[in-house]
Amino acid sequence: MCQPIILIILAVLAAGSFAVTHESSSLTREVWYPRFELWLDEHGKMYNVPGEKELSFQIYYGNAIYIENHNSQNHPYKLKLNRFADLSLDEYTGSYKC
Repeated sequence: MCQPIILIILAVLAAGSFAVTHESSSLTREVWYPRFELWLDEHGKMYNVPGEKELSFQIYYGNAIYIENHNSQNHPYKLKLNRFADLSLDEYTGSYKC
């Protein structure tokens, strides 16, 4: 049961780690950064190391754009941001295993 969920999460994280064409989205950094701030509050995330918040935003933003592009297509399922949205594939696979 854990494996299908992990595979979906890994697919989203892997896609976020590839170069995403942010220009293809009408939602710019200026639109996504306030959403990132809300997401941080919702998930109780805080960053203490200088630069960590910006790096996490870049990962979050890449995942958000990937999800937006995926959901705009005719797939039988939709993706959404979750508590792992600010993690790279390496961070996720190194921290969360079944």
